[in-house]
Amino acid sequence: MVAAAALAGCSVDGTAVSTADHSVDINALDTGKYPTAPRPTFGNATADTIGSLELSRLTDYIVAPFEIDPEVTKGIAATKPMGQGREGIADLNIPDIVNVPANDHVLYGFNASATTPTSAIREGNRRQLDNTVLRYDTPESAAAAVKQMGDATLKDGLNAEVHPSGFPGSRVFASSGETAKDSPSLSAYTAHGGWVLYTWYGVAGKDKDLLEPALREAISKQSALIDKFVPTPTKAEAQAKHLPEHHQEFDPHHILVYALPGSDPTSSGTVLGARGMALYDSQSPDTLALLTKVGSTANAVDRSTVYRATTSDGAQSIIDSKYNGARTDGRQAVAAPPHLPDVRCYDKDAGDAFAKPSCWIHVGRYAAVVSSTDRKDLYQQAAAQYVILTKADQNAN
Repeated sequence: MVAAAALAGCSVDGTAVSTADHSVDINALDTGKYPTAPRPTFGNATADTIGSLELSRLTDYIVAPFEIDPEVTKGIAATKPMGQGREGIADLNIPDIVNVPANDHVLYGFNASATTPTSAIREGNRRQLDNTVLRYDTPESAAAAVKQMGDATLKDGLNAEVHPSGFPGSRVFASSGETAKDSPSLSAYTAHGGWVLYTWYGVAGKDKDLLEPALREAISKQSALIDKFVPTPTKAEAQAKHLPEHHQEFDPHHILVYALPGSDPTSSGTVLGARGMALYDSQSPDTLALLTKVGSTANAVDRSTVYRATTSDGAQSIIDSKYNGARTDGRQAVAAPPHLPDVRCYDKDAGDAFAKPSCWIHVGRYAAVVSSTDRKDLYQQAAAQYVILTKADQNAN
């Protein structure tokens, strides 16, 4: 149970201001084993955490598949960060391409994959787009990777190199549809400075005219977006260029401190922007538009997920959208936790083993969601998250 405490945020002048709902009896809340205060600040990233921080930052510079093909909205499991070297990018699941020597020089990357919804696939309208961005240690390594991966692609006997207009600096390959993905496809490897952009787009046969324009647009948009990303120099880069030691704060927006910590003490969770959240979300287009609109530019992801909007109304609109979307998808409403009547909860998704029962909590500019298969545990998480958010800084940026 929660002991009596002063539940306060901070005003602009530093004066404590309560953000608790006065109708909530804090002393009556059952928070179980969970903390009821924000975590200490995380300080600067360490050698062990700088990699995960870079990957989190990178997600805000990845073009989402639906931005190229508005019908490709269903994210799939291949959407994930990629680590260092050949082992780090093994999830691309193309061994002959992954294992070329130049890929020993991969530093990290990200793959965003999505397909058309199940209903469209049933109607014979399957389309899938994979957008992979890989950072190499030097531009020379990136150029070598494009050559070597292109050569490996030719060897599989399923792809032919083509030379359509509007693909400067890219190696482009076409398949007639006899691939494992079973659809006509077009793919490209593009060296862009120290990056390699790998783009794959597959469609139903009747839609093959979409291939070239979509791939061209994807490469153009991704090239422009990745140019805005400023990577943290690696240790080797810093030494070679005689750069001063770089200190990067792990949680510069001070939002992760408000998320419930996970069970793994070696993991600190992550912070994602609107685009990063959308890449992982089943409602990707709506999520990107919503979070951008309400100014939720830094979102904490750990045991719980915490959003911070520009205004309280913005935070409420996040909950309304997510809760109503889940209900529309067939999730059944369940009772709110004891003594927290305004918390909104719904049951698991019978068709998705990963979609657990969840509760949404709103305090000021903050919205949060907790999930658990155990109802008592779910309610305890919701109670603890509520108490933490009453102590959150409502004036943070």
